[in-house]
Amino acid sequence: MSQLNVNTIGARTGTEISVASGHNISGGGIGLKLINKTTVSAQNYPTVDNVFSSTYSAYKIVVNCTSTNTDTIRLRYRTGGASGADHTASSIYSYNYSYLTLGASGGKTHSGAATDNYIQLASAFTGNTGFAIEIYSPFEAKNTLATWHIVGSQSGSDYYYDGAGIVSDTTSLTGFGLYLTQSDRTLTGEILTYGYSEG
Repeated sequence: MSQLNVNTIGARTGTEISVASGHNISGGGIGLKLINKTTVSAQNYPTVDNVFSSTYSAYKIVVNCTSTNTDTIRLRYRTGGASGADHTASSIYSYNYSYLTLGASGGKTHSGAATDNYIQLASAFTGNTGFAIEIYSPFEAKNTLATWHIVGSQSGSDYYYDGAGIVSDTTSLTGFGLYLTQSDRTLTGEILTYGYSEG
């Protein structure tokens, strides 16, 4: 494959550089490559399938959403590529998180450790909820690891969460879903999935 090395085209010509779909400009360092953008409209369980592969070993999920009511939001992984199915074997997900109130005194509240068939992330709020999840080795024959940071607001009550979770088996995971505990409550917003490029 041939390579065109570009120095300062933008500076010399005063124009932008555009890249054809499916191609990258490599800067020689670690960066993020957008794999998928999913727009969610009033869904209780939006899923994003076929985004984890052998191309990347680490991923970043960025979510900006609102909920019809304050409710617990959970993460569940999926298998099967484009025809995804929930990965729900009993007690293979372990997680823990803590949270604090923004703009108020007091330390973090510890939620307590739990093991189940999902990872509990935090609460989703009617004001807005923004969060990022870092996921490591989901497609590989390894335990899948995750860390996250979440901030949410509702009626002047603002919260910050951080946590970590693991899937203890080594199933190759290809996607994920986010869902609210109460089936009659829904999420609206967008989910962006990025892969960490090594250069």
